[in-house]
Amino acid sequence: MPIEIDLDSCLLCEACVAACPTGAIRREDDDMNHCIVCGACAKACPNDALEVEDLEREIDGETAEVKRIGWRPEECEKEEPPICGEHCPQEILRIEDGYPELKGFCVMCLRCMETCPIDAIGVKGVVEPKSEPPEHPEDKEVYVHPDRCVGCAYCVQVCPNDAIELVSTDEEFFKAEENEWSPVYVDPETLELKQGRKVARIDEDKCAGCTLCAQVCPWGAITASREVPVQPREVENEVDEDACVGCGVCAEVCPGNLIEVDGVAKVPEKCPACKLCERACPVDAIKVNVTYERAGTMK
Repeated sequence: MPIEIDLDSCLLCEACVAACPTGAIRREDDDMNHCIVCGACAKACPNDALEVEDLEREIDGETAEVKRIGWRPEECEKEEPPICGEHCPQEILRIEDGYPELKGFCVMCLRCMETCPIDAIGVKGVVEPKSEPPEHPEDKEVYVHPDRCVGCAYCVQVCPNDAIELVSTDEEFFKAEENEWSPVYVDPETLELKQGRKVARIDEDKCAGCTLCAQVCPWGAITASREVPVQPREVENEVDEDACVGCGVCAEVCPGNLIEVDGVAKVPEKCPACKLCERACPVDAIKVNVTYERAGTMK
């Protein structure tokens, strides 16, 4: 009973990768590779350092029987490449610095499931992912789904034809109520954060159908009639704990409810990276650095 990721909905934001304590999830291009708890590693280990264990976990309010991989570090040789890794069908087991030195086995902690900002992770045979990908309208070449847009203005930055503007809407963000999100948007001209609800809208007469907007949209709010290429990106989130005053404004504007405040803000290592938290911080304690392979760095 491994975890299950709905790739049709997945934002490829890697929040689950950052949350996993054992490195059991890894992004590979447009796929999310992860431990499937098959037990091949345990069977291959000559020292019995790995074992498939039965476990009871409470999932969605009900107790479920699941399986996980248990690791005994004192029995592990910790040599690279590990023998277990050579037998892993997912090719995800490896030795790295830090604890645990062996990475790539699922302990069924479900932090990935709890972290995913759009509920695209479930447990196979126990609970299905709750996410639903937006359905692209047949009469549109490129379309912005208002209920998915957070008004970050990335699309406005990259559009080569100035075909996108932000407009007011009464349609709520699809996670607004669940995450207690305070609606904000980015002024495309000043890049300052404003209160209120505005979303991107495409001028079909100007749009060239290049899908660059869809490629950089951090929340998957833009779809196209043809396949959208996956554009690799680098994300680096930083919090200056000396500067942070713990006001919690960043948490209020995070659409994914991914930021915790305990004295100082705890911004995840990886996330959709829409930069709303950075723009909201009154003391400039947060930096979200996002660079796409072809579109460049988001301002």
